[in-house]
Amino acid sequence: MQYAWERSYPESLSWSDPLPAPVPLESYSESAASTCPDKIAIDFYDRLISFAELDLLARRVAKGLQSLGVAPGVNVGLLLSNCPHFVACFFGTLYAGGRVVTFSPIAGRDELVRQLEDSEVAVLIAGNWLPQHAELRQAAATTTKLVMCSLGDFLDEAKAAGLIGHAALGTEGGAGRRFAELVANDGRFAPHWRGDLREEVAVIQYTGGTTGIPKGAMLTHANFSAVMHMRDRLNGSPPPDHDLKILCVLPIWHIFGLTMNMLRAVATKTEVVLHLRFDPGKVLADIAGKRVAVFSGVPAMYAALVGHPMFEQTDISSVKSWGCGGAPLPPEVRSRFETRARMDVQQGYALTETTSFAVQRLSADQPSAAGVGLPVPGTVVEAVDLQTGLELVPSGQPGELCITGPQVTIGYWRRPDENREAFRGGRFHTGDIGFIDEAGYVTVVDRKKDMILVGGHNVFPANIEAALREIDGIADAAVVGIRDEDLGEVPKAFVVMLPGRPPVAHPVICRLLAKRLSSFEIPVTTEVVDALPRSATGKILKKDLRPRAKT
Repeated sequence: MQYAWERSYPESLSWSDPLPAPVPLESYSESAASTCPDKIAIDFYDRLISFAELDLLARRVAKGLQSLGVAPGVNVGLLLSNCPHFVACFFGTLYAGGRVVTFSPIAGRDELVRQLEDSEVAVLIAGNWLPQHAELRQAAATTTKLVMCSLGDFLDEAKAAGLIGHAALGTEGGAGRRFAELVANDGRFAPHWRGDLREEVAVIQYTGGTTGIPKGAMLTHANFSAVMHMRDRLNGSPPPDHDLKILCVLPIWHIFGLTMNMLRAVATKTEVVLHLRFDPGKVLADIAGKRVAVFSGVPAMYAALVGHPMFEQTDISSVKSWGCGGAPLPPEVRSRFETRARMDVQQGYALTETTSFAVQRLSADQPSAAGVGLPVPGTVVEAVDLQTGLELVPSGQPGELCITGPQVTIGYWRRPDENREAFRGGRFHTGDIGFIDEAGYVTVVDRKKDMILVGGHNVFPANIEAALREIDGIADAAVVGIRDEDLGEVPKAFVVMLPGRPPVAHPVICRLLAKRLSSFEIPVTTEVVDALPRSATGKILKKDLRPRAKT
């Protein structure tokens, strides 16, 4: 299968030094096992796994998968939360020659069924601690070879039961075969030939689907390899004998956690303290007790940490890097957190299609008004007109943001028409509206599909939301467009109040917003809700709000 026609961005970009040749992703596991075999790779609730053990397990997964027919060009699905199985099966699939397809364990059944059918996975590896998907896994077994994983593969019964909240640990496999059976071999898999790593798809990662039906972004070995090199160039790499630890609570089935936590850790031979799910109390306890050095999260996680009763008393001084992505960090949460941590939270802007790396705030001295940051090394970010998407707009003028660089996807799986649209003009069109100032700083204004056209005026909900969050008592906000007979569309606001605070009346909100916004930007109505629907990475799911906005 050829995708070169879709990859229309330049072959070489402006680097201060040449970009090193890409490497197969499984080579990161092989290198770690050979150079520091006894070093801890994963700490999973005190179950310690060395790099040598992890790599051997991945090789056994590879041989087991090859016995099920996995070979170059074959897709293997992972329906798993954060667990050692995911890491071993990720590298094992690549060792076997297959492609990894990641599925969200918190997605709805219908969405998962669509993705399973679309991705054409030949083998599905699933966690049997996900009871809500038992019916789905059973249905998949009729067309797909199924491997069932259990937390009991790595943890004792009491600890596993405590994590999943019920006694059904599932040491039995149910439909399909057990993970223990898959890896019951010597790990001597059959090596395979690789082609151009710029074309060799390593991962099919489904987009979050915040604005429509999810699509599978095809990410190559070269895409990921480029990000690893770009991260080193931008932030430096730890010395070979380092003892840093990464606390991973980001879902590694999502591109943010997969790239910036899991792959980054193995590439730099760094220990990962891996949590099945986010628990703010457990996060604080492990930061203090295990002396974690790196933490990445989404805004909701930072808000939960700030609001935890142990936040002020916990020793978080070991953390050398705090990162946040997925959505903007609310100013109040950021201020409280940075005051306590005495350190900036590093933020940026990226997409699944850019392998979770594109724009980053490069300096603590960067003014807050300068948006999300500068393009990372080797990356070009441009703004084009909203009508044709082909003409560059002047500095400071909003347009659709486009990205070119070695981390950009080669296209969407089985979506030739959408690929032509996304890569028109030789750039990848992000669907986000933003602008670039004369100094090169990128500011993201809103999603193109979220823009509201009010009587001919372009209204950006993110601008209204930012103003709403500054109103005393409002913790969070989302704005969507609703139909209007005279103006076409008008904005409606959904707001979440701070705990214990009474709702702010709509007339008061309008009066306060009038100091910052134009009259056509002020919401015509405000609805107070307990919480806003969000994706696993904290993005507001406006597709879930729009039907409610019509009622």
